[in-house]
Amino acid sequence: MHPLVFLLFLLFQFIDFALTLYLWLILIYILLGLLTTLQIINPYKAWFGHVSPARILGGLARIVEPFLGRIRRYVKPIGSIDLSPIIAIILIQFTQYALAYYLTPLFIQAS
Repeated sequence: MHPLVFLLFLLFQFIDFALTLYLWLILIYILLGLLTTLQIINPYKAWFGHVSPARILGGLARIVEPFLGRIRRYVKPIGSIDLSPIIAIILIQFTQYALAYYLTPLFIQAS
């Protein structure tokens, strides 16, 4: 395999991993937000030493909210249901499938 093709393959793998990680961060953010809203977990009670769910939720919000906020500009909530995480997950999945669909044949041809 040509070294440039190998580097492109590594870049593709890194982008795919980053998108999957971001998708999981969105899912964890949604789940923690739902559990604190339903008062199933106390956001101020520490779990591991000094780490509380409120701190975890705040950290996740700094990572996830910029992307979700851009989606919220175009898609307003329906009642109290926020559709931006669903649309974000669909966009991430679509990007992953599009990259795999268009780049995998190139890697197969080059090898």
